[in-house]
Amino acid sequence: MIDIKETSQYLNKQGRINEYRWDGEWDISQCILSPADRSGLIDDAFNLARAGYIDYELALGMTSYLDTEMDYAPWKSAAEGLNFISRMLSFTPHFGLWQRYISSKASPILAKIGNWSDTGSHLQKLLRSQIIELACGNGNDECLDTANAYFQAWIRNTSCGIPPNLRSAVYTYGMMRSEKVSDWDFLWNRYLNEAVPQEKIKLLYGLAQTKETWLLVRFIEYAKDEDKVRSQDFWTVLTYISQNPVGRGLVWNWIQDNWIYMVKRFTLYSRYFGRLIPSVVSDFNTRFQLEQVKDFFAKYPEAGAGSRGRQQALESIEANIVWMETNKEKIVNWLQKTVK
Repeated sequence: MIDIKETSQYLNKQGRINEYRWDGEWDISQCILSPADRSGLIDDAFNLARAGYIDYELALGMTSYLDTEMDYAPWKSAAEGLNFISRMLSFTPHFGLWQRYISSKASPILAKIGNWSDTGSHLQKLLRSQIIELACGNGNDECLDTANAYFQAWIRNTSCGIPPNLRSAVYTYGMMRSEKVSDWDFLWNRYLNEAVPQEKIKLLYGLAQTKETWLLVRFIEYAKDEDKVRSQDFWTVLTYISQNPVGRGLVWNWIQDNWIYMVKRFTLYSRYFGRLIPSVVSDFNTRFQLEQVKDFFAKYPEAGAGSRGRQQALESIEANIVWMETNKEKIVNWLQKTVK
């Protein structure tokens, strides 16, 4: 059944977006709109595209000016839309082209921001963190090298403090860039001796970003030990590893192989357990993956607290498949015309 009110809201937003489009070009520059308005338009554009009300080329066209955008709010809205596409394209042959586009928009802002520091207003600090996340997360070599330089300096001398708002980025992308097992071991020992819960979570995420598959397998084994990792953080470790492209399939396979172990240890009525599969498979987007998940649910039909989560997982995968069939080729065509 069509939701008339929701459809009307979408159409109103679509009309508002088209006010700023002439002959296929966008003009939402800083001299015309406030940061809040620019943010709202970008957010609406990506939401409309995802819902199928406008083509993605319109939403993506709205990001063309971002290499001059120095306000946080528009970048935050853009990142939310761009990151979903990143997750969908991450296992396609076109992911490198997509990363080049995002990097081309983030790099000029990264250069203007300058040093990785804790200076500036609250919004400037948020912008710095957001741009680093986008640049490093999309393979920008300069960004990754800087993150690793801070990471290595900190390992050599922990009194060389990392700015608090950049610690997560340095742990994450320093570990991603590192090829040394000793760096992972250092971060692990730091985690074991850290007393601040928020800092421990940042360290766990950094540990999950190594590109070494065997280290990720060892990490899961370490996380099973409650003397090392709190029971509720075991789920956090699995989820964080699944967010690493190297670890997504690994975690899904581990879950299938170790389901009985988890049921015995946590029972099916653990709310954390119930949330695990939806979080791990939320970005699956192929029919093969959908059948895998269905087969697994058929093999282990008792869901306990995860009953609703299983249904949500299947709905999410099915929606992703439709999204890929509808939008992937259009986005690839747009990239091939846009990225030089």
